[in-house]
Amino acid sequence: MFFLSILLALINCSDDLDKNYVRSIFGHPGTDEVTADIVYGFKILQRGLEKPNTTILPQGKFTKDHIKPEDYPYPGKAFNNTCNWENLRNESTAIKAAYNRNNVTQSELYRHPVAERQYYSTEEALKKADRVKVCFVSAPKYNRHTPAVFLPPGEIVTIEFSNSDSAGKVFANINQQMFPVGENNGVPKSKMRLQDLRFESINLSNKTNTIGTPYGGILEFDVRSDYSIEMTISGVILAPFFKYGVHSDDEWENELSKLPGPIATMDTGNMIIMVPFKFVQGIKRMNDCMKFYRSAYQISQSTARDTYSPNSNFNRPLNILRLHFDSYVPYGAAVAFVGANYCQFPPDWIYSMIRWDAIQDNPWGIVHEMNHHHQSNWALTQEAGEMSNNVLNLIIFAQTNQASSPRTEEGGLTDWSVYTTLFQKLNDNESYGLARYSTMLHYFGLEKMKEFIRADQNDTYYPRSLYGNAGAEMLRASRIFHKNMRYHWNFHGTDDSVLFSYNGTEKALNELHVEDFHPVASAYGCGFIGEDDIGYLTARPFRIPPTKYELDFNRTMRQRLNTEWFGDFEFLKITTEKGREKAWVETGYGKYLLTPKENITEIEEVIAYYRDKTTKKTTRIICQFIQYNYVCQLERYENISKYQTVFDAYRAIHAGNETLTYTLNKHTSVNSPNYQLPDGSPWFSITKGIITPTETSDNYVFAVQADDMGLFYLSEKPLTGDPDLDEPSLINYQNSYNSDYNNGNHSNPVSLTAGKFYYFIFVIFNTAGNGGGSMGYRIRDNESFVIIPKEWIRSKPVDDKVLFERQYRPDFEKIYLLDKYDGPNFIAQDSSTWNVYKHPLGDVIVRSNDFQGFKDETGKLTITDAWTDGDPTTEFRTKWWAGDPPIQEFPHVYEIDMGKTHTFSYVNIGRCGNPQLFDLEGDIIISVAPSNFTTVIEKGNELTTIPYSKNNYSINHTEAIVFEGHYVSTQPIIKLSKEHSGRYMKIIVLNNTKIWKDNHRGRTSISAVEVGVPVNAEKIYPLTNTKILKREGFNETRAGVYYNGKGYTGKKGSKLTITLPKGRSEIGLLGDYHSDIGTAIVKINDKESGTLHDSIEKGSDKRKLKYSSRAYKSLLYYGKVDPQKENKITVEITDGKITLTGFITDEKVLTYQTDPSRNKDINFKIIKGSNSGTIAAIVIVVLLVVALVAVGVFLYIKRPPFIERLFHREKSENNVIATA
Repeated sequence: MFFLSILLALINCSDDLDKNYVRSIFGHPGTDEVTADIVYGFKILQRGLEKPNTTILPQGKFTKDHIKPEDYPYPGKAFNNTCNWENLRNESTAIKAAYNRNNVTQSELYRHPVAERQYYSTEEALKKADRVKVCFVSAPKYNRHTPAVFLPPGEIVTIEFSNSDSAGKVFANINQQMFPVGENNGVPKSKMRLQDLRFESINLSNKTNTIGTPYGGILEFDVRSDYSIEMTISGVILAPFFKYGVHSDDEWENELSKLPGPIATMDTGNMIIMVPFKFVQGIKRMNDCMKFYRSAYQISQSTARDTYSPNSNFNRPLNILRLHFDSYVPYGAAVAFVGANYCQFPPDWIYSMIRWDAIQDNPWGIVHEMNHHHQSNWALTQEAGEMSNNVLNLIIFAQTNQASSPRTEEGGLTDWSVYTTLFQKLNDNESYGLARYSTMLHYFGLEKMKEFIRADQNDTYYPRSLYGNAGAEMLRASRIFHKNMRYHWNFHGTDDSVLFSYNGTEKALNELHVEDFHPVASAYGCGFIGEDDIGYLTARPFRIPPTKYELDFNRTMRQRLNTEWFGDFEFLKITTEKGREKAWVETGYGKYLLTPKENITEIEEVIAYYRDKTTKKTTRIICQFIQYNYVCQLERYENISKYQTVFDAYRAIHAGNETLTYTLNKHTSVNSPNYQLPDGSPWFSITKGIITPTETSDNYVFAVQADDMGLFYLSEKPLTGDPDLDEPSLINYQNSYNSDYNNGNHSNPVSLTAGKFYYFIFVIFNTAGNGGGSMGYRIRDNESFVIIPKEWIRSKPVDDKVLFERQYRPDFEKIYLLDKYDGPNFIAQDSSTWNVYKHPLGDVIVRSNDFQGFKDETGKLTITDAWTDGDPTTEFRTKWWAGDPPIQEFPHVYEIDMGKTHTFSYVNIGRCGNPQLFDLEGDIIISVAPSNFTTVIEKGNELTTIPYSKNNYSINHTEAIVFEGHYVSTQPIIKLSKEHSGRYMKIIVLNNTKIWKDNHRGRTSISAVEVGVPVNAEKIYPLTNTKILKREGFNETRAGVYYNGKGYTGKKGSKLTITLPKGRSEIGLLGDYHSDIGTAIVKINDKESGTLHDSIEKGSDKRKLKYSSRAYKSLLYYGKVDPQKENKITVEITDGKITLTGFITDEKVLTYQTDPSRNKDINFKIIKGSNSGTIAAIVIVVLLVVALVAVGVFLYIKRPPFIERLFHREKSENNVIATA
């Protein structure tokens, strides 16, 4: 019905690694869009390096007392005998002091005797591992650089920079994932690990550096540069690694996971995960798992931002979270180090990150610790240190997992999952406080809840300074949710004495004129339709069996007990999907017998109406149901007649001679649970369904456990329930009491095939009123019998592969602005002949983005250098501070001799490096002329003005003025009224409205003055795109810094074709600039447009090449196209080699706020009265047209044929061009 188009069926697909169809179906490497924007370059240069002979750490080398090798600790073994805590700690301290440097030699280095065991590895495994030499290129802007190489214990590793300018800009860290073992009152917190294996901030200050430790470890770099730094690393072991957006499942499973290093690294794009590889072996669906956590952390960030600079709510985080998994956790079961931006977990917690079934169930602990980093400055009504992070857990769960799905009419959820629906915790007024927020989340929906949290974190609408913590938060909730939340706060322990403790709070609440909050819930509820007719979902569909099922909307209604505060509700009715009315048979007040849809993968939806008797208003609850196939049926007949045999009783029941007294359609075991009738009367039970074994064998033997008689039928065809007709399928008959499989009736060996469906009936006849029974099996004679696993049970013969392909699709949140071009936005004309010959007094400032920057103490840099070097962090700042006089009063006049005539219509006045301290906004005048002579001269005793002539005029003539207006540094490119030519330019800054550092009056600080053309293109398309570009003769490379981790190198004869649709007017090509770059001809619609060879951004490329042999992601070509038509751009390489990684065009980049596909709330007015198929069509078409998204997620909707045709394509990403 109304929400069928945005929620897929909820199927609990077991993550059975033996099933060959199990793979990632949601996450995948970036193709048509930029999925990974910051990816380091990595290339193996040499394998099979010689392994040095290592020396075991001598006893007593770093300790006063000798420690025997066998006495050292490692995971699973505590230190003992000669190894005590004092010795261990002293040894660690001495080792760090000896080797925490960049010039270690092999002759002075030792191997610790239990180093390998610290990583759950062995000496033999690391000895066998290949030593390699690799090239590593760091990716700028990212604050984590982990090249996935492991330092062998006791062996030297050489790190050499390609350029000496890189020396001192890189610091090496080793084993950052292993927290030093601490102590309590002299007692170690762990006796099963070496004390401290970390080495931090080794300054790689030489062009060639040698590092090494007795422990070895995983290597990480802290790069203090805005540009890529290239280096070679020799003598390391390759370690398993995975980066979302770059690697495929196949690459992980067949190559990357088989690398020999003992520590695995995984990168989601907003998190780095480091874990002993032992715990991630054999994992499938890595892309899906990493996409979930990438999305989870982004949901947290966009809801309640962290405090780590430069991260913001909605954009790509650059200061990213680290998740460390190690045998030692310093505090509790797991801990978040808020402020340091990492979490520490025990290794086996990783299963909640790499097993899809665990992710979809309840990965509470991992997400809980992650969200500790998002608790700053909100939910301040009460102490929320271990609570507000759980609010974010619930938001993530509501958007992307199935923890709410196993609920029952009585509740049924346990542990933290109880908060994933409104139904189970509505009447819980616990002091802990989570129910305060879970209730608001489920009742008002995800978007409103996120808006509320952001407002609370930003202290908007109602400042805490005026209304107090509790009052301000309650007022925000009341305003955003349009309900009076006073009693909701009272209910959760915040009484009026606290709420109204600040004057004005009660008055502000009354001025909102909103009704009291009256919540009501249903066990079947998944969401609500608000008074504004906007509907939303926060819970997954209620599971029903694939058989007829009775639903009771009255009994499963929940309201708060305090009806004076929260209203008193009654059930009114339900409305069904059009065409499904007959499937719902009313059997009583609020009761309906539902016949499920024939297609087990389709959602059933109704709207339940509940009327508030106190306000006469109606609440509409969206109830959804999904058939759950992993169940069987249990029937019980009580107080039956006495029969001699189980067969007699079975025949009588089949003939209808006994009354069915109990039915359980959601039974999950091949058993009859222990049951007792008070009067000892006999009863009879029938359990029936399907089993599908997981192993093929000719030797299945089944055994009965019965009290007191049992039958088991098994058949490849459906059974009739008639004991006589089904007799050939009877494989077990137990005619007396038996409570042990070994002593019970055993079947003959049965041949079963894995994945095949077998129909069963299990019968128990209890003659004494108390008993039960179950079925067990074994395959091999030396095995014990075990109960038939619940994972085998099915209700309908539906292929698991079908259910897998059509499983629930989480509403993942993307990372926005990965595809936004942030390179040079202005292509400047050559300024090598420029000279700023007139200017106010001031200083050249370098590294101006570092607080207030630094004066150029060398005195070698001039204002001309600062303005023409293409470096936005060098600028010329006029004298502004009394401590460094003289302060320069306005106007500030700058005159430039450009050395030759330039023709242009745009001027770029570059912003300062730190606009928080030295910004510029004010009125300016720009003049351009062929000359700079003085226009007013002294002639005798009089002043004479040289008249203006269009053939001979100066920048001092008023006619030379080309711009006179207001300048704002956030829009530094000034468009002139027309194209102008001249050799001289004068810029007059008349004033500055900005206040500078320490509240001083703003002066002038400018980083560049340029003439040229602006680059308006901001949308990046990677060269991995398959929709709009075609590569011929290009080879993939991952050795550099590329979008989606892939560059493409072409040689003479290679050809790239890009097809731009109408509406695009710019095209720019991005790739590697270097001294040996080849040459290519660029054609637009088969007409030559330009050449790709020379540097366009000379200043930027020059700076990049100081630290790397190539300038990556450089703008290599830029041109205009006719936006009135489709344009074909071809790049034909005519000489040498060229590596490209993407192109840019003038297309708007979607943001969190502008992406219409992000918000899944649906306007009920638009679709009222439509049937489910029409609604699916409406919503899908709206998303396709408005968001231009080729949505491939609506797998469970039965679509009209014209809509179905829209989905005959593989996984597609948001791509305007692809769907235009």
